[in-house]
Amino acid sequence: MKRSPNSPRVLRSCLFLLSALQIAVLLVTFERPAQAYVDPGSGFVFLHVAGSMLAGAIYYMRHRLKGMIGSVRRPARIAPSASTQTEAAENQP
Repeated sequence: MKRSPNSPRVLRSCLFLLSALQIAVLLVTFERPAQAYVDPGSGFVFLHVAGSMLAGAIYYMRHRLKGMIGSVRRPARIAPSASTQTEAAENQP
């Protein structure tokens, strides 16, 4: 039986989605009513903003690293410029 090259990636994605669904179901199942008031000045807003900034920084850095790694892996295509062709023609006997 021949396996496609993407099968490990698909399997990982399916397992991730299943685990996320399982966590969501558990959170909904064991939900308790809140018996407290969260004051906006209590620091939870700061935690939310800090978490959002951290997630944005991680996304940005991942995007930049992918670009840099991709440019290193690809061979550079250098087209001969007009000046090198003229120099080569001038150096011919």
